[in-house]
Amino acid sequence: MCIPNITINDRILSVNNFPSDKLDRKELSNAYSEFIEFLDEKPNEVVIDLSNLSEKNINSLALIDSFIALCRRFKIILKIKNHSDELELIVKKLGFKESSQNFKKNHWLIDGIKLFFIGIGEATINFFKEARFFLEFIGEITSTIFKSFRNPKKVQWKETLYYMDKTGADAVPIVILICFLMGGILAYQGSVQMGRFGLSIYVANLVGLSITKELGALMVAMICIGRAGSAFAAEIGSMKVSEEIDAMSTMGLHTTRFLVIPKLIALVVMMPMLTLLGDVAGVVGGMCVGVLKSGVTIQQYYGNTIQAIDFSSIMEGVIKSIVFAVLIAGIGCLKGYKAGNDAKGVGNAATSAVVGGIFLIVIADALLTAIFN
Repeated sequence: MCIPNITINDRILSVNNFPSDKLDRKELSNAYSEFIEFLDEKPNEVVIDLSNLSEKNINSLALIDSFIALCRRFKIILKIKNHSDELELIVKKLGFKESSQNFKKNHWLIDGIKLFFIGIGEATINFFKEARFFLEFIGEITSTIFKSFRNPKKVQWKETLYYMDKTGADAVPIVILICFLMGGILAYQGSVQMGRFGLSIYVANLVGLSITKELGALMVAMICIGRAGSAFAAEIGSMKVSEEIDAMSTMGLHTTRFLVIPKLIALVVMMPMLTLLGDVAGVVGGMCVGVLKSGVTIQQYYGNTIQAIDFSSIMEGVIKSIVFAVLIAGIGCLKGYKAGNDAKGVGNAATSAVVGGIFLIVIADALLTAIFN
């Protein structure tokens, strides 16, 4: 018989007489093995007596943790008795909520249902907290924009030009490449499918309308959310970690006017230009592939493109890009303000800005497409 004493009587497995001294590794192993052997006899319940156990006996507490886990795994009723107040707190931390708690065969189902509803409740609370913070942030930005219109001198134009260069000029190569390839892909797929019915000439219409009304603005938005949105979140998050934002507030400076408005203005100005540039690149890419794949001449392709695209189609993409710019700048700055006060928080803020921005862009694109059509 090893320490502690483990006996079984009338289908009740009893664990008693925990030693006051720490158990060595061999004694722990023997007690654990003996407990498993008694569990093979399938007792109805397990009773653990903690009357002689001290809260400082770490090895015995670890052994009790193993016993609790085994009872939970084999779905055996478990009772703990004769414990001190200090031990009760420790046992609760080990996953045993009450000294009279029973691990019945269906406890996992009850716990699962509880966790499910707890998860729903926590998600709902977090949703309303996020919504409240989002609305407060929108109100603050709107108020600051009106104040900036009344007094343009207060806008940080130097910072605005800096962000225009970073979000606009630096993004030109990747925008041209992505939109050119997107136009080529559309033209290739259109030529394959429409060529079966002798309608290859209408590939120009397909590519022109798709790029100008939808894909040009959408591709530019995806590029900007990956470049600008994550950068905005990381920048403001880093400032929050280094307590620069708190210092600005202490000095009486309006952080939204200094940190958010320049980014917002820069993106609102540059994204429509990038969209127009992406439209041209997409149409040219579609023309290159369409002419080579479908056998249509350049003159025919160009003529059909001009006939298909009108001013309203181009403006639809431009208006979408402006809305996307506001969303990207807003969600990037918002996530930066909500970043945690460590390096992981900054990384999570950047990731959250990209994911949230993509979600909002897709929703806004669906709504605007329904409105325009």
